[in-house]
Amino acid sequence: KAYRKMCSVFALPSRKSIMDLLRKIPLEPGINFQIIEHLKLVSGFENELDKTCVLLFDEISLSAGVHYFQSEDKIIDVEDLGRNVRRTKFADKVLTFIVKGVKRKYKQPISYYFAANGIKTHDLVVALKEIISAVQSAGLNIIGTVCDQACTNVAAVNILMRETVHDYVKMSVEKR
Repeated sequence: KAYRKMCSVFALPSRKSIMDLLRKIPLEPGINFQIIEHLKLVSGFENELDKTCVLLFDEISLSAGVHYFQSEDKIIDVEDLGRNVRRTKFADKVLTFIVKGVKRKYKQPISYYFAANGIKTHDLVVALKEIISAVQSAGLNIIGTVCDQACTNVAAVNILMRETVHDYVKMSVEKR
């Protein structure tokens, strides 16, 4: 309704034109490296406090169904973990990752994954490591993660904490 009202005041493109334009933007499961490249450009001009962020992630249930994209000859709604990892199980969840500024107000989706019966702990650990590495390479400083207390999330965080302690012990450095 608001867009229709604005169209009566301003010369704006039709809803169909906008939807056609959005369909041309390639969005694939996994890390969106175009967004990472944009963050590299933007984060270079900010002070260190503005670069401080947290990584939010959550799984959302999907309605059952299969969609076929004829232009790409691709079926979506199957398990897709990015990195060309597709499984022939129907996805009923989508896992999304967003970085959110601590001092400066910004929120940017970074990646998403389709999962069947929820993401597996090992796959979540791999995704977290890849996303944190990509976001840090863009110049942002992740100081924490925020998620619900789903069993998979708790298990993944525990694995990452054990690995971190193990790495510090190997390097003979005191963890702070």
